[in-house]
Amino acid sequence: MSDNTQDLTTAVRVLLTGEVVFVLVGFLSQCASMVSEATRLTLVQILLQGQGIKLNPITTMYYISPVCLACLLIPFAVFEAERLASYTWHIGPGLLLGSAAAAFALNCSIFLLIGKSSALTMNIAGVAKDMLLIYLSMAV
Repeated sequence: MSDNTQDLTTAVRVLLTGEVVFVLVGFLSQCASMVSEATRLTLVQILLQGQGIKLNPITTMYYISPVCLACLLIPFAVFEAERLASYTWHIGPGLLLGSAAAAFALNCSIFLLIGKSSALTMNIAGVAKDMLLIYLSMAV
């Protein structure tokens, strides 16, 4: 194992030392999340690289975004809508538009990466990103 991987493994062990309670619901939620993300990335790869389909990143977002909205609307209505309606906003339109532009650029870059390589590359890049976040959190 490389030194960086050993450092990250040690950091995760230190973080988990106090966590000795296993929560089945959290574990199952995490497993469902991983399966859903892998399925989504594989389907996106089929859209971007499939025989006779070949969509570009913008067109892919045009087709995928409404489906994502429909899938997220039910949990939003059940868990978040009531709290959101009673919340007083202190966010200006510039911050909201900037965040939306950043999310759009992120999704375009994800679809571009999957289109040029594969869903596996995106998963590995996600793991590398998580490792970097843990390492930077440990360093701070």
